[in-house]
Amino acid sequence: MKHADERHHSLMVETLLMIPLFSALETKHLNAIALYCDPILYSDGDVVISENEKVNRDLYALISGHVEILSKENKNVSSEIVISKENKVILGEISWLSNGARTASVRCIGEVEAIRIDGQQLMGYLAHNPEAGYKVMHFIGVLLAKRLVSTDNLLKQLLWNLDT
Repeated sequence: MKHADERHHSLMVETLLMIPLFSALETKHLNAIALYCDPILYSDGDVVISENEKVNRDLYALISGHVEILSKENKNVSSEIVISKENKVILGEISWLSNGARTASVRCIGEVEAIRIDGQQLMGYLAHNPEAGYKVMHFIGVLLAKRLVSTDNLLKQLLWNLDT
C-alpha cells in the first residue's frame, strides 16, 4: 500500500508542476502542497463552485475538460454569463485571496478532471514558506492584473459605444 501512496503523491507533484500557478516552485514545495490536494472527476452538469458560497475556500485546478463560469447576481449585465475555461486553469482564487463569497458558479461541460486544493492548508503553508508564497502570490497578482486590463478595455468599449 505504501508504494501506491508514494506513486499517487509522485503523480500529484508531476501534475502540480504542469499548473502555471505552481510551475515555478521547487520540488520541496510541490511535495508539501501535494499533501493538500485531491483529484476529482466531475460529470457533465456538476457544479464545482457555487456563486455566493462562503464556506468553501478551496482552489480548483482544471486538469482536463471544460467548464463554464456563470453569474446570476448582476441583473444589469445578464441573467447568465458564460465563459469557457480550458486546461490547467485555477478556479476560486478570488474568494481564496479575499476570504469573501464566491463571485460566480463553475459548472462542468462534459467530463472534467480537476484537483481540489485545500485553501486553508495552502494559505498556511505559503505563510510559513515566504519564497513559495511570493511566487504563488506574484502569479496570481499578474493573472488578476491581466484580467483587470481586459475588463478595463471592455468597459471602455462599452462606454465609447454608449456615446455614439
